[in-house]
Amino acid sequence: METQFRTGQSISPPEQPMGDGKTIMIVEDDVAIGSMLVEMLRQETCYRPVHVTTGEQALSAVSSVHPHLLLLDYRLPDMTGINVYTEVMNNQQAPPPAIMMSACFPTRLLATDRLTYLQKPFELDLLLEKIDQLVESEEKKI
Repeated sequence: METQFRTGQSISPPEQPMGDGKTIMIVEDDVAIGSMLVEMLRQETCYRPVHVTTGEQALSAVSSVHPHLLLLDYRLPDMTGINVYTEVMNNQQAPPPAIMMSACFPTRLLATDRLTYLQKPFELDLLLEKIDQLVESEEKKI
C-alpha cells in the first residue's frame, strides 16, 4: 500500500524489518534537515527512516507505516509537533515514543515520559543515543 501526499511525495510502508530494524518517522519541514536525518539513520543504524514534511502527512502515514519512534520538529507548517504527538497518542492503540526537536520549545509541555526533547542544534551522537534508549525501552515493555 502506498500513501500519496499533497506535495506529490509518496511513501511506501517499509518492508518487514530484517533483524532488529525498526521504523523511525521523521516529521521535519526543512527538507535539508530531514534528508540529513534520513541519511544519518541509513548510514549509522539499522533503523528504517521515513520522512514527511507536515503534521497532516505524519497523521496520514502513521497507521500504515507503524513507526517505532517519532522524531518531530516542533514548528511545522500546518500544526505543531505537540499537535501531531497528541493526535497519535489519542488515536493509536500502542503509540510510539517521540523525540521533539526545536530551537525554542515551551518545555512546560513535556508532561509525559513518552516525549523527549532535544534542543536544536544538537549533536548527532546524542540524537542516536536517545533514539536507541527510547526504542530499547519500548522493546522491554512488550
